[in-house]
Amino acid sequence: MRLTVEEIRGRLTTDEAEFAAARDGAWELGDNVLAAQMEGSRIACHFMIRFIDTRTTES
Repeated sequence: MRLTVEEIRGRLTTDEAEFAAARDGAWELGDNVLAAQMEGSRIACHFMIRFIDTRTTES
């Protein structure tokens, strides 16, 4: 099967667009994971501080 130059260009453009969309999706997913990790760390620190506070006030 032989492709014309226009068909090859069309396929390359489609592949580049799909790659860009996948790359952007990966960046967005990474940002969401990082945000979730940061929120989890913030919550863990909050509870650890509360736990330490309760132990020091009981002593």
